Amino acid sequence: MIPRAHTHPEEKSVLRLCLRVLCIVLLVMSVLFLFLMQRIKSRELDQEIARLKQEQAEAIKNLNQLDWRIEQLKSPERIKSLAQDVLGMQERERK
Repeated sequence: MIPRAHTHPEEKSVLRLCLRVLCIVLLVMSVLFLFLMQRIKSRELDQEIARLKQEQAEAIKNLNQLDWRIEQLKSPERIKSLAQDVLGMQERERK
């Protein structure tokens, strides 16, 4: 057996108090650390959302431009003009 040093009851209560204070300090520091990490992640996500919204706006703008170009390219007047000028086609006479 290992002999134990005798400690006074007052010393035990001081040690328990120190241990409790240490635990409370560690708990508070852990909570603050987690809060800080959450704030950092929140800011990162806010920046990513802003970037994605900008990309979405650009994509919508490009889509609208492409839709407008499609409408231009498929217009009957343009097709008729290309058929006559480029392909040398002539309009059929109607009876």
